[in-house]
This record gives sequence, C-alpha cells and structure tokens, in this order.
Amino acid sequence: MGQPPTVSQRNVRKAGSVNLIVGASGGLGRRLAEQLAQQKQNLLLVSSDARDLCALATDLKIRFEVQAEILEANLSTREGVDQFLDDLKAHSQQLNAAFFPLGYSLTADQMDLTAQQIDAIFSVNLISTIKTVQVLMAVSKNPTLTLAFFGSIAQSRGRNGNIVYASAKRGLTSFFESLKHRSFQKGQVRPYLFQIGYMESQQTLGKKLLFPVSDPNGVAATVLTKIKTKPPGEFYVPGFWRLFCSLLRALPWSVYSRLKF
Repeated sequence: MGQPPTVSQRNVRKAGSVNLIVGASGGLGRRLAEQLAQQKQNLLLVSSDARDLCALATDLKIRFEVQAEILEANLSTREGVDQFLDDLKAHSQQLNAAFFPLGYSLTADQMDLTAQQIDAIFSVNLISTIKTVQVLMAVSKNPTLTLAFFGSIAQSRGRNGNIVYASAKRGLTSFFESLKHRSFQKGQVRPYLFQIGYMESQQTLGKKLLFPVSDPNGVAATVLTKIKTKPPGEFYVPGFWRLFCSLLRALPWSVYSRLKF
C-alpha cells in the first residue's frame, strides 16, 4: 500500500486553527469529523487504521473544501503512544479543540483478560488521553483550548462485566474532574466530558437492551452543540442517562448486588 500520507506542517499552518480527533476512523469519531468539516473546520485525524483515515480525509477535503490531515497511531502500547506524541508536538500549537472519542473494549472483560489486553484497554481509553493532554497543555498556544472526553455509562457503578473498561472510564472521569478544577483556578483549557449511553456499534448490534440505542450522528450533533452553547462540564448523552445512573448509584448494595445486567 506504500507509506500513508502524514501531516504536512506547512498545510496545517496555512489553514489556521485545527480540530484534533483521536479515534477518527469509525463510529462517533467519524461522525464528529464529518460534522466539523461541514462547519468548515479544519481537521487533524488520528487512528490506527491508515487506510480508513486516508479515505475519510480525501472525502472530507473534496466534499467540504477543508484541510483534513492524518496521523497513524497505535495507542494500545506505550511505544505507540510515545511515537504519536512525538509526531503530534510539531502540530499542536494550531489546535482549537481536541476530541477523544475512544472506546476500546473486549467482550471477555470479566477478569479473564491477559496482562497485555488489560494494558491495551487502559492505554487506549485513559493513558493515551492523559499523556496527550499533558503535551497539548505544554505546547499549545491557545489559552482556551477545548478538550472533549468521552466516557461511558459503564463507569457509573462496578458490575460483573466490562470490568477493566469501566475502570479505565472511571479513571477518565476523575481526570476530567481534576482538569475542571484546575481550569477553574488557572484557566488554560475548557474540559468537557460526555458520558455516552447505548450507541449503535458492533457491540450493540442485535442485542436486546434496556433503553433505545442512539444514532452516532445524533450524538455527534449533541456534543458539538453543547460545546458551542454550554460552559465546560459533564453531560450525559442522551440526557436521561444522568437520572438512571444516579438512581443506580443510590441503590443499597443489598439490592444492587442482585441485579443481573
């Protein structure tokens, strides 16, 4: 296939501010990229799948006449994250916003994972995000850089399923809260956290679920509207999940421990 195209520093600088999407090749990340491009926003797209990224970037350039550059990155290993950060440093000064629609999980996540699988889940869902934000805060020249994190209702309360994934997402919630506290006192970034409910994906396909499954297009539109109209904070998408998760956390352990889901 040859070498995938890399980010052109000259092109990014000519384009002005750029929106970084880490996890852009599919699902919610792709929908965010499409809707941002429709708004004439320039993009820096990151994924482990260079072929999909190339196709997406070419499509967005043709349809919306925006800059859409790519970075191939394997965020499941320490070496892959470090390489991505080295590649990113030269381009982060122009960033207007950074989106992290990452959601790597495994169906066997019930204390049956290998050490390598556990490391990969934490690396993709938490560690890579923390390290990326650290670099952006050190290098970015934007004093109000928007950061959009994507959690999961799975982190609301521990259960016998998605154990490692939920732990990583709970860590992401804590990281967001720390950034929000820091930004209240020192400024520098505008952090948002979107706790996502059931959404159309390979994981939900054909399953009988308690609540309706959301369309990624609708979720992306909600996210971008919240960022545009609301101050930084935590949001549930769709909004009814906030009440459900609050009720779930409020259940006495004697009741909660008997639930099967």
